[in-house]
Amino acid sequence: MVLYRTTIFRSVLVLAILVFAAYLRIHNAFFFNPYWGYDGGAHLTYIETLAQDGRLPTMQESYVAWHEPLYYMFMAWWWRVSAHWIHTSASMRDMLSLVQAIVGMIFVVLAYRWAQITAPGNRFTHLCALLFASVLPGSVLLSAYVTNELAVQIGMLGVVVVVVRFGFHKQRLYHISFALLVGMLCGLLLLTKLTALILVGVLAAWFWLGALRMHSFQLFRNGVLIVVVAGVIALPWQIYRQHAFGTAFTINNYEQQMHAQESQTLPQNFFTSFDTHIFGYPFWNTGSQSFFTMLYADTFADYQGILHNPDTVILLPEQDRMQLANQQIVSLRQARILRTMLYIALGLCAAYILGLVRLGAYIVRTHFKFTKELLVLLLSIGLLAALIYNVVQYPFLERGTLKTIFILVLMPLLAPYAFSFSRNKVYQLVIGTTTTAYAMLAALAFWI
Repeated sequence: MVLYRTTIFRSVLVLAILVFAAYLRIHNAFFFNPYWGYDGGAHLTYIETLAQDGRLPTMQESYVAWHEPLYYMFMAWWWRVSAHWIHTSASMRDMLSLVQAIVGMIFVVLAYRWAQITAPGNRFTHLCALLFASVLPGSVLLSAYVTNELAVQIGMLGVVVVVVRFGFHKQRLYHISFALLVGMLCGLLLLTKLTALILVGVLAAWFWLGALRMHSFQLFRNGVLIVVVAGVIALPWQIYRQHAFGTAFTINNYEQQMHAQESQTLPQNFFTSFDTHIFGYPFWNTGSQSFFTMLYADTFADYQGILHNPDTVILLPEQDRMQLANQQIVSLRQARILRTMLYIALGLCAAYILGLVRLGAYIVRTHFKFTKELLVLLLSIGLLAALIYNVVQYPFLERGTLKTIFILVLMPLLAPYAFSFSRNKVYQLVIGTTTTAYAMLAALAFWI
C-alpha cells in the first residue's frame, strides 16, 4: 500500500511539473514579442514570405534567408491555416508563438523520456531531469520566440532517443531498414538547420567505431548509409544556397559577410580562464574575455538579458531597472534572481562535470564498447567542439560569439549521468534541493 501511494505521488509530481512547464511556456507566448528574440524580425519575415508569397525570401528581405527551410515551411503552413480566422498581425504573431510554445514542450518530454531510458528505475534522476529541463533558460527562451533552433535541438534529441530506445532492441542497429530510417530523419534535420551535421558525423563515427569493435560489416555499412541518405536529402538545398547566396555548408552566411574583413585574435587565456565577476553582474559583457564564463552564464542564467518583457520593464521606476551593455533594460529584481541562480547552479555544474567524468571513465573501462554511453560521449564532445569552432571561426567578441542555445541538447543528454552520479542519500538530498531551488528561482525570473 505504501509503495502504491508512493507511485501515485510520483506520477502526480511528474504531471504537475509537466503542467507547470506547459503553463510557463504558453503564458510567455502571449507576453514575449518574438521580435525581441535574436534576429526575431528576420525569422518572422521568412515565414511571412513563404505563407503569403509562396516563395523563399531573398537576403535583402531577410538576412536569415540562407537558413534551411523546413521549420519555416511548417510555421508558414500554420500561418496559412490560421489566416482563415486571424486577421491582424498581432494575433498572427501570438498564434505562431503559441505553436512554438507547444513545440517547446516536446523538448521537455523528450528530456524526461531520455532520463527514463538512460537511468531505468532511478525515479529520482527522472524527476530531476524533468524539473531541470522545464526551467532550463535556453529551453524557456527557445519556446518563447519564433526560431528554427528549437526544432533542430528537439530533432537531435529525438533521433538519439529513437536510436537508443529502438536500435538496440532486436539488434535493429544492424538492419538496413533502420539505417535508412535514421538517415531520413537526419536528412530532415539538415533541412531544418545545418547544426544537425554534428549529429550525422557523430552517428557515422559511432557506427564505424562499433564496426571495428564488433567486427561487423553491417554496422560499417549502416554508418555509410546514414551519411549518404542524409546527404542526398540535404543536397538540393545546399545547391540552392550556392546558387542564391554564393556559399554552401556555411554556419552563418550573414556573419561571414559582415565580418569577412575582420582579423581579431581571441583574448589571452580565453579558453583557460573563468571570470568570477559574473556572479556580481550576470550579463554581457562581464566574462566576455573567457569562453567558459560565457558558457556557464548563458547556460544557467540569461547572459544576453533577453528573456523579459521590455514593455513592462520600461514602466518601472528608474531606480528599479538597469540598462545593460547590449542596450537591454532589465529589472533589478530579475538581476538579483539571476545572480542567485548562478550561485546555486554551481552545484548543478559540478554534478554535470562529475557525470561527464563518470561517463568517460565507463567508456575507458569498457574499452570503447559499442554502447549508448559511447554515443553520448561522442555527441557531447562533438557539440562542445562545434561551439568552440564557431567562436574560433568568427573571433570577434560580440553577443553572437557564443550562445548555448546552439548546443542546448547537451543539457538533457548529460542530465541522467549528472543526477544519477551517486545513489548516496546525501548526494541526492543536495542535488535534489539544489535543482528544486534553482527551478523555483528560474520560474520567478522567466515568468514574463
